[in-house]
Amino acid sequence: MDQGASTFLDLARRFPTSFDLRDRARRLMPNFAFEYMDGGAGAVDLGVRRNWTSLDNVELAPRYGKVVQPPSCEATLFGRPYNAPIGISPIGGPGTAFPGAETYLAKAAQKLKVPYTLGLLSGITVEEAAQLAPDVLWFQLYRFSRNDHQIGLDLTRRAAAAGVHVLAEVRGASAARSSGRSCASRCTACSTTSTSSSSAATSAAARRRW
Repeated sequence: MDQGASTFLDLARRFPTSFDLRDRARRLMPNFAFEYMDGGAGAVDLGVRRNWTSLDNVELAPRYGKVVQPPSCEATLFGRPYNAPIGISPIGGPGTAFPGAETYLAKAAQKLKVPYTLGLLSGITVEEAAQLAPDVLWFQLYRFSRNDHQIGLDLTRRAAAAGVHVLAEVRGASAARSSGRSCASRCTACSTTSTSSSSAATSAAARRRW
C-alpha cells in the first residue's frame, strides 16, 4: 500500500464523517474563525439547516440480487466535462479557517476534476489559481460599478488571460453583511472595536495549533 492510500485510510478511521471533522475543527480553531466558516445565512443558520434537510430527504433505494454497474457521476457544465455535477463554491477569506486553504482546495479540485470557484476575496490571485487548477477553474465576480466598471472589466480580462472557464457573477445585496454567528463571536468583519479585536486575539492565542 502506498503512502497516500495509507494516509487516506488513517484519516478515514479518525474522521469517518464530515461531522467528525467539524467537531475536531471546533476544538482546534479560535471561536471567531470557526463561527465565520461554519455559520450560514438566516436566523440560527436557517440556510444551512434547509440544505441539510434537503439532502437528508434524498433516499437511495437498494436493489438486491441484481448485478449493476456503479452509475457515472460525470457531467458537462458550460461545455466542459467534469467528474461530478458539483464542485467547490467560492468562499471569502478561507484562510481564516485554514492557512493556505485556497491552494489545497484548488489542488483537490484539479485532482478530482470537479469545478473550483475561486472567491474574489482570496489569499491567492486568479493567475496563481490557474496554475494549480488549469482544467477546472471558475472565478467569482462581483459587480463594481464605480469608474465605469473598470475594476470588473480588469478582473474579467485577467480571468480570461489566465484561462478561467466560467465567470460566476454574484447577484445580491450590495451592503456589507455577515452571519449572526460570526457577529456574535466578535468577528472583526462585523466590528472594529478594541473589544472585538482583543477577544479574537485571545481566542486565537488559546488555540496555538491553529
